[in-house]
Amino acid sequence: MKKILSLISLVILSLLLASCAQKNTISNPDLYGVWQVKEIKDVEEKQKEVDAALRVDDYIYISDDDYIIGNDVIKDAKTKYRKVSLKDYLFFNYKIELNDIGGLDADVYSIYEDDSFRYDLIISEDKMMIKLGKYLYTLTKTDKALDEVHMKELVALVDSTEAGASEAVDENIGFLLGLREDKDGVSTYKTIYMQPYKGEAYELDYLLVPRRDGFARIECAKIEKDGIYQEDFLVINDHVNTFESLVLYDGQNEKALDRMRKILFVGNDYFSYEIESKLRDNGDIGIYFLDNYSQNNKAALRELIDESETDNTKTYKMDEFKNSLNDARNLTVERNNGYWILKQRDYDMKYPGLYKDSYVMKKPNKNLVRFDELYFNYETLKEKFPKLKDAFSAPNKSMVMIYKDKTLAAYSVYRDEIMDEIFSIDLNSKIIMNEWALGQYGDMWKEKFISLGAKKIK
Repeated sequence: MKKILSLISLVILSLLLASCAQKNTISNPDLYGVWQVKEIKDVEEKQKEVDAALRVDDYIYISDDDYIIGNDVIKDAKTKYRKVSLKDYLFFNYKIELNDIGGLDADVYSIYEDDSFRYDLIISEDKMMIKLGKYLYTLTKTDKALDEVHMKELVALVDSTEAGASEAVDENIGFLLGLREDKDGVSTYKTIYMQPYKGEAYELDYLLVPRRDGFARIECAKIEKDGIYQEDFLVINDHVNTFESLVLYDGQNEKALDRMRKILFVGNDYFSYEIESKLRDNGDIGIYFLDNYSQNNKAALRELIDESETDNTKTYKMDEFKNSLNDARNLTVERNNGYWILKQRDYDMKYPGLYKDSYVMKKPNKNLVRFDELYFNYETLKEKFPKLKDAFSAPNKSMVMIYKDKTLAAYSVYRDEIMDEIFSIDLNSKIIMNEWALGQYGDMWKEKFISLGAKKIK
């Protein structure tokens, strides 16, 4: 790609030097022209890798009709514009927090091709930002002139280079969902695993959690403890126990529970729940370790965010920010705009039972959320899917799962564009866990489900 872009640069310079005739120059001071990459941030791993779509000093080219971004060409583009708070936009759309951007506003240009969203170009002051994959690129505008004729020649050049290129499809790719259903004050749980390209889906009537060393099962039980009849959870790891049902209570006991627990989130190493109780702990939330689970051992905020971010943390509440201690433990994780976001609960000391929730403006670490990258802007997805409830992108960018109305559908993705629907299931539950299986793990997870007696639902 470096050679391609170097060739493009030479073509531009040679054409400009060779011609003295008056051209129909493109002139939009905010957007149109030639932009050059000045900085690349790996906002997922915090380190640069060689698979970036662009390199420092590469160019992108923008006219009022065509865009060239890396090896991607967008023809007859349409643009939608909106003004946003830069800090809020980066966090709530991409879960990115940058220092020293204060209260800056930004102009966001959403680029569409054939009514399909392609990119968001974010311009603040004299810089442009664009998110491609896990990289955030910062560009500055050059003084290079670019006319329509030369732009069309560039489009033809990149198109000819890309002709015949194909992308391998991982037909084994699998998507796992943990679900909660609430009915008549009772919560039940199940896990669904699907392989969209194979048209198959399986269901277990409990939560099955992929771990580094196998799987764990989260089982609900009712126990008598300290004179309180309550609901609690057993975490059973398959490298320690076999998955035999453990029952700790009399199934005929119709005694009312004093304390119930509702699971809000499940990750690879943690899970979170909220207490519904007749006692003073009603509304209590926390994130707990799957290994050696104890209801008295909540994880602290400092254990759930990246080590480099364990200084004073900012919390977003309405339109204001405030400091939050890193040892805060009244925490959970919830879906927001296609991402898992940490949420903190502050209790009113004067009035028990009253509390306020606020989002923690820090990215969860990999132990809490292994992969959580949405390659499409959530607001533009809502335009494409008006009844959108949630969306999930595959790590290899080949698929996006769209939860809309009462359906979960899988769509193939090609060159960052959502293509055809390839699979769907009926769904009307709260999503509390999601995981992807790539390559050989796609079939391995299916075999695990089948071995546990999963019901085939498709």
